[in-house]
Amino acid sequence: MLRRLGSIWLAATAFAVGHAQSAEAQTEPAACAEERAGALATPPHVGALESLIRCPISGPGALVQLWARQGPRTEMQRSALVEVSGNLRDARVFHELIRVVRTAGAPLPDRLASLRALLRLYNPTYSLSENYLLSDEPRSTLPRITDAAEQSEGSSPLPRDYRLQIGTELARLASSDGDSAMRKVALRIRQGLAVSDPASTPIAAGSVTLLAGCRNAVRLRSVADIDIPVQVHVLGAANGYRGGIKAARPSGPAEVLLAFPAGTVVATYGGREIARLTERSGSCARGG
Repeated sequence: MLRRLGSIWLAATAFAVGHAQSAEAQTEPAACAEERAGALATPPHVGALESLIRCPISGPGALVQLWARQGPRTEMQRSALVEVSGNLRDARVFHELIRVVRTAGAPLPDRLASLRALLRLYNPTYSLSENYLLSDEPRSTLPRITDAAEQSEGSSPLPRDYRLQIGTELARLASSDGDSAMRKVALRIRQGLAVSDPASTPIAAGSVTLLAGCRNAVRLRSVADIDIPVQVHVLGAANGYRGGIKAARPSGPAEVLLAFPAGTVVATYGGREIARLTERSGSCARGG
């Protein structure tokens, strides 16, 4: 009986401690109720909106409501919404940003703002202005800042693969969105991430191929929509080609002519294999 009472006491104590820890994890400043009300006012109070970064429970819900509103926003309101949404790491905000990006009927400035916030969630050092996104100047890297604001955690953790989800959404936008401006913007961001984060940049199967040529010749071919820092080598060899390949052109695939000794040739991108050539019996032109 004493042993059972002791077990019950231990279980009750563990529950109380766990409950206290859970309750502590779900608390936020008392001022958050007022800040939430100010952020959701019409028009929203920018100072209250910026303060939502300190509200892990009610802040994300308020941000979701703000993103769901369609209508004119001042540049200051939009900037604050992007900043807070990109620095409050919460699944509710993440999924709402993805929804806005996908909504074809949403105003273009809202879709661009949601992309900017997603990139801030992706990496807090990324700082993309609307002017940068809409610029015609070709660039392969994304602008960064050195004094990025500190991010805070919401009460709903981000999905583990949230970066890959963003990369996948960018690929979809770049290939099939109905708005040509969004396609161009998504392609610009996708190209930047292709260099900085290959692991989260999807490449469609079969986009890169290896073709046998005459003798030791191997042709690297790509129909991908972005430049890829691909590496090519013979299995077992320490060295190989590391120059990458350009995006396909309207006139046809991009190609690079290489030469390798006998053996199976593989192409890798971000450490993962994307093409393999095992049969090396390419034909030679007469007299070659």
